[in-house]
Parts: sequence; structure tokens; C-alpha cells
Amino acid sequence: MNRDTDTERGQSEVIGVVLLVGIVVLLAGLAGLFIFDLSDDELETAPQVNFEVDQYGDDNMKVRLYHDGGDVITDTDAINVTVNGTNVLAEQGVSFANADGEIDSQTDVFFAKDSSGTGINASDSTIPDSEPGLDAGTEIKIVWNPEDADNSAILFEYEVESRN
Repeated sequence: MNRDTDTERGQSEVIGVVLLVGIVVLLAGLAGLFIFDLSDDELETAPQVNFEVDQYGDDNMKVRLYHDGGDVITDTDAINVTVNGTNVLAEQGVSFANADGEIDSQTDVFFAKDSSGTGINASDSTIPDSEPGLDAGTEIKIVWNPEDADNSAILFEYEVESRN
């Protein structure tokens, strides 16, 4: 046996194993990128905005929801305002945008029960005192959900308080 030949063969096998392990790790990493799609191409950042609520009226149960600072929202189609899970603005054709078609510090919307007392009335102007107020515990939520993005965010949540 020649010791020089045995030594060279051992080094060659170790180098081969290291190369094979490196290739497997590289391929596994690439496969992971495709499987888990770690790219941020489809994610958008939610607007940083503050919304506030004023309860008003004789029974203090009517609600004015308004933009109270932060980003101006230009994509108003991405905003859904729901009352107890129902998008009453869309159902009633009420716009939660100013004259420029944006949601900014001059934007508000009003909610109360309808005159029958069973549904929700939404308006872009003050609701008359003849309309009954909302029930305590009524939940108002603003969700940002852009059409072309893979993400959404809850921008605001409020539960109507009893003020009687």
C-alpha cells in the first residue's frame, strides 16, 4: 500500500461530500424562497391614520366618525366602514370622502338607527334628532383592504357607549 495514494483519496472524498452538502443547502434555500414566497412585492403598508368618534344627540347615541389626523387616504375604495359587520355606507351609497375624493381632516360620516328603529342610517351630514340613536354595544370598524394587495389592516374600532 502506498500511503500517499490513500491520503489523497481521503481528501478527495471529503471535498466531494462538502460540495454535495453545499449544493443541497443552496437548492433547499432556493426552494424555500419559492414555496414560502418571502418577497414583499405584494405587501402594501397600511396608512397611519387616527379616527375618532363623537356621540351626540338627545340620547347621546348618534355617532359622528371623523378623520383626526395622520395620513391622507387617497384610495378610498380600500376603506370599508362597517357597523355591526355590515358595510352600511356601500349599501346606502354614502361616501366617506371629502369633495376631493380623499379621506382627510375634513372628512366625517354620521350613524344612527333608521326611523323604523331596526336598521342603521348612515349620512355624510348631521342626522336629525327625530332619528333614534344606536344601541349601546354597536360596533363600528374601519378596515383598510386594498384590492391589489395581499394584506389588510383594521384602522379603527369603536363600540357605542351607553350615555343615558
